[in-house]
Amino acid sequence: MRLTSRLRLLVAILVLRGFAGPMHAEVVAVSSVVFNGYARQRLPDGSFKPEAYVFGEGGRMSRAIVDPAMEQLKFADIARIIAGPLAKQHYHPALKTSEVQLLIVVFWGSTQGSRDNRTLTGSMDRLSSASSNYTVARADDQANQPNSPEPSPATSAAQNAYDSALWQMQLDNDVRDRIDNENAQILGYSESLSRARFSRHMAFAQDTLAEISDNRYYVVLQAYDFKTAKDQKKLKPLWTTRMSVSESGPFGPALEKMVKNAARSFGTDTDGLQRRREGTVDLAPLKILEVDPARK
Repeated sequence: MRLTSRLRLLVAILVLRGFAGPMHAEVVAVSSVVFNGYARQRLPDGSFKPEAYVFGEGGRMSRAIVDPAMEQLKFADIARIIAGPLAKQHYHPALKTSEVQLLIVVFWGSTQGSRDNRTLTGSMDRLSSASSNYTVARADDQANQPNSPEPSPATSAAQNAYDSALWQMQLDNDVRDRIDNENAQILGYSESLSRARFSRHMAFAQDTLAEISDNRYYVVLQAYDFKTAKDQKKLKPLWTTRMSVSESGPFGPALEKMVKNAARSFGTDTDGLQRRREGTVDLAPLKILEVDPARK
């Protein structure tokens, strides 16, 4: 069997078998915007011109979460983890006040998604139960009093319960939309969420709605012009990067994963939300499934 034939067959096996093993990946959502004409300058070798910064503590804005280690993290710990990816993008801590160009304010925390809201999760069940009871009551009326113009007391009660459940469902949907809207602003999902609501049948829309309704860790870096802040006591925004990931484990590893995946977007405009997957591929033992006799 020729080598080229073997390679073609091996590639086909890998494609058809999904790389012969599961792929483990977690989505890191990144959204970055620039303001006031900010743009990275490049050196003759093509690399970014270094910029000096100082950190500002924006603080943790979060609900109570299941990771007690997050409560104990100090701002210095957060800043230390973020500094590495910033350095790879040629953002460096200023050694002197006269060198500072950027004030980078850091916010972090965890959102509470609408999916985790106990008040909302039962509304669909209540409506489904009330609808079923109303349907059964109407069927009993048709069977027991087919010529009666008025519903039985049981059917009237079932209809009232159904109307009440439907009204409550509408209220809960309004609350869910408000929660999702607030989280979307924090996480950088606002534009994607608006598009998803108009295209719910699309795969991207289902992903967006599922992600925004989930509990998510997040970090927001807001970069301001330091000279303007120092001399004029005003904040002139230059760029903002928002990053988030599903709250599926401890915050520390999630923080490292977020900033690692978002680093290349620091100081740039992503033109909307981007999803970046970081995973591993497990290869099962490869087998030759078929040999073409004509190519021996």
